[in-house]
Amino acid sequence: MDFDDALQLFGLDRRTDWVAVRSAYRAAMRGAHPDMASGDAELARRLNDAFGVLEPVYRRNQPMPEPRVVDAPNPHGWSRPHDAPQPTRSRWSPPSDEPLGEPLEVTIVDDDGLTLIAPADEVFFRLLDALHDEGEVIYADPESNFLEALVHGGAGQLTVSLQGRGGATEAFFTLESLLGAEVPSIESIVRSLAARLRARAE
Repeated sequence: MDFDDALQLFGLDRRTDWVAVRSAYRAAMRGAHPDMASGDAELARRLNDAFGVLEPVYRRNQPMPEPRVVDAPNPHGWSRPHDAPQPTRSRWSPPSDEPLGEPLEVTIVDDDGLTLIAPADEVFFRLLDALHDEGEVIYADPESNFLEALVHGGAGQLTVSLQGRGGATEAFFTLESLLGAEVPSIESIVRSLAARLRARAE
């Protein structure tokens, strides 16, 4: 999925911002999530793909791709596909029981974030492992350092985005209640994950 197709799926244009992207994604996933009565697994997959394309630009300030070149429309109204390679996104199974390496230094930041002294790719897999204990991981993309999990029995959707800074990695968390269900505070989930990460490092 290219950048403009991702925007179009959410009804947005290039002048949008992170708040609008996140709100549009959450609103769309409320109805599409496979665990909901009205769920549509294929639409949920496309929404996740689109969000994964937009999140690095609007949240992490990566460069915005150039607008695609559009040929004269064909009878079906489709534009010519963008030639640039697109990121590969895939679902991940729980990691194996292989040793996770040296201990991590984990610091809670502002009650809804973590700073970990390790490269982002290492933090990704350690956090993926911890999330499997905290809930059900529904999406994991190591190329964009993006994770999603259902927590509290599927009542909430936890989104995690990682950003490397020097020798450390910052983990940003957002928690969305699905269909108004009661969920624990994001602070309690972040503290639980921090404890799991520290315990796994021992």
